[in-house]
Amino acid sequence: METKKKLHNTIYDDVFRTIVEKMPELLIPVINEVFHTNYTETEKISILHNEHHRGEGEIITDTCLLIQKHLYHIECQSWPDSRMEIRMIEYDFYIALEYVQKKNNTYVMELPRSCTLYLRHTANTPDFLKVLLQIPDARNTSRHKEITYEVPVVKIQKYSKEDIFKKKLVAFLPYYILRYEKNLKVIDSDKEKLQTLLKEYETIKDMLNEELSGKDHAAIYTDLVNLILRISDYFLKSTKHLKKGVADVMGGKVLQLESERLRAEGKAEGEARMVKLISLLLEQGKNEEIAKITSDAKLREEYYTLYNIP
Repeated sequence: METKKKLHNTIYDDVFRTIVEKMPELLIPVINEVFHTNYTETEKISILHNEHHRGEGEIITDTCLLIQKHLYHIECQSWPDSRMEIRMIEYDFYIALEYVQKKNNTYVMELPRSCTLYLRHTANTPDFLKVLLQIPDARNTSRHKEITYEVPVVKIQKYSKEDIFKKKLVAFLPYYILRYEKNLKVIDSDKEKLQTLLKEYETIKDMLNEELSGKDHAAIYTDLVNLILRISDYFLKSTKHLKKGVADVMGGKVLQLESERLRAEGKAEGEARMVKLISLLLEQGKNEEIAKITSDAKLREEYYTLYNIP
């Protein structure tokens, strides 16, 4: 994402932001892959705010994370950007500025560990984004100190489905369909090629189900499948057979994330219990109790038990 001047986000931005906010644990393997760390999937990960103030407004990054004592900054980029290096160093500077610390009378600015995820790349896309910083030498004004700022570029389409599951990079799966971008019309009109692609998605679904088969991962599995469908539904909108085929294989059209649905159902059930309890209290003329239960959750539970309200 760019600054607040950006008028709208792409669906790719929205899906990545959903992963960050609702499934941040899926970013742990990404960080391990890029930065050669060895965090476990149970590592505590804090999502920091992604709006950073500057003189003329705000800049908005895709994500800023804190793991242990380290800051991580990940940008998701749909297309290669000729000025991505400049954007990244600008983002990193403002992130570091917000978390600056003073040690022994000297301010210390630590830039986050950053990377860019490229959903598409070309033969000319570099493996690292680089900016050569020339810093004036305060002790010798005729010289500069030079530091090379480098940011790894993660080319998602280089990862096969086998790589993705071996390295647990399932956060990349919603974008998997983009690798077929140049051949969509051919695949859509060729039954054999169409079936080959759909078979691949059947394999992906089976592998994902195996990877996230545990009870604790059930909601993540459903949510991730739904994100895969969101992008394929958008990306394949001009195809006649592919769009329906992928939707059928992966489980049908998504209306909302499963975790959101469960929360909504829980809220609806809670409201239904409240209405039933209030009705009983009204029948008994206990108006004062009604006022109390609306603000006292513990008292509500006592009344639910008292009146046998499930």
